[in-house]
Amino acid sequence: MDLRTTHVNKSLDRRLLILGFEVFDLILVFGFLSILNFTLGRFGLTFFTVWMPTLILALILRIGKTGKADRFLIHYIKYQIKPKLLDAFNAPRDWQSPPSCKKEVR
Repeated sequence: MDLRTTHVNKSLDRRLLILGFEVFDLILVFGFLSILNFTLGRFGLTFFTVWMPTLILALILRIGKTGKADRFLIHYIKYQIKPKLLDAFNAPRDWQSPPSCKKEVR
């Protein structure tokens, strides 16, 4: 009795690329395309008002992300949304100013 074996790809940590774009990039490009088509699609010249800006966005993403880490765009958006001042301690709730001396010191 022979054992059946199948080849298993061991690269589970690799990112999923479709035409050189990550999935989030494609969602961004197609979302931009659908918004432009919904707002400007009923006017004339849809090639220039809908398709050209979308192709330019895709080209900018493709060229701008070369050499960057995986999920760079998601991390960049999270960095921009995060508050700029991070504090390790909570602000005191019942803070009072220190007592002041009303006597004249000589």
